[in-house]
Amino acid sequence: MNRSLIFDIGCHIGEDSEFYLKKGFHVVAVEANPALCVILRKRFVKEIIEGRFVLVEKAIAERDGQVEFFVNKASIWGTIRSHMAERNAAAGAESTKISVPSTRFRSLIEQFGMPYYLKVDIEGADHLCLEGLQSFSDRPMYASIEVDQSSVFEMHQSVKLFKQTGYTRFQIVNQGLVPLVRSPNPASEGQYAPHEFPEGATGTFGKELPGEWITETQSRLEFVKIFARNKLDGLSKKAPGLKMLRSRVPGSWYDLHGALPAELENSQYHSPS
Repeated sequence: MNRSLIFDIGCHIGEDSEFYLKKGFHVVAVEANPALCVILRKRFVKEIIEGRFVLVEKAIAERDGQVEFFVNKASIWGTIRSHMAERNAAAGAESTKISVPSTRFRSLIEQFGMPYYLKVDIEGADHLCLEGLQSFSDRPMYASIEVDQSSVFEMHQSVKLFKQTGYTRFQIVNQGLVPLVRSPNPASEGQYAPHEFPEGATGTFGKELPGEWITETQSRLEFVKIFARNKLDGLSKKAPGLKMLRSRVPGSWYDLHGALPAELENSQYHSPS
């Protein structure tokens, strides 16, 4: 594992990469939307020249080559999954289908080595990255994915996949609250960097997450609560008389963070040859 390396899978316009670079990390960023890649090349031109930011203009997919990619008018909703594009269309956000270069996640590891932290947000294909890790004996110390909230089963599948990949500690982060978070000083990850997280950013990671690490069982129970709360909020919006049931927690999407066993935290790692 390269402790100075972070993978930003689903880089968007660089909200997260900017933070990682400020903290002194090197970043390999993956973005499939060609229009967003133009923005990223301009935004990080200095870091690209310095070799601290590498942009991979491809989609993560099941195979290397080409893949259909649905570019959405809401740029954060770009996806290779047709069912996600259909969901977005039902919400009034239409997509345009294009063809883009694709890569398997394991190909990134083989080319760039194993990162310290793996951040993934690729709209329905996040699990491909965790599945790709299973080909290696090494792992990132920390990883995060966006959670599919369509059912409790899908939420639990995310926990299950993390566990199968070797992660034993978990945090569930309400992404709607991330703009309220501040980078801690002194820093626990990299160097201190004053930073305000924009809406849509993943936020802090690893030892700088504001919550407590919990077990697999606790994570599953928390997802049951979140799903129930979402259902009640939906009912309360349809029936004004049920307004008192509405949650005081802002409606949001959630990221699931996984960490390797605590005893490995200070171990020395090496990238796979």
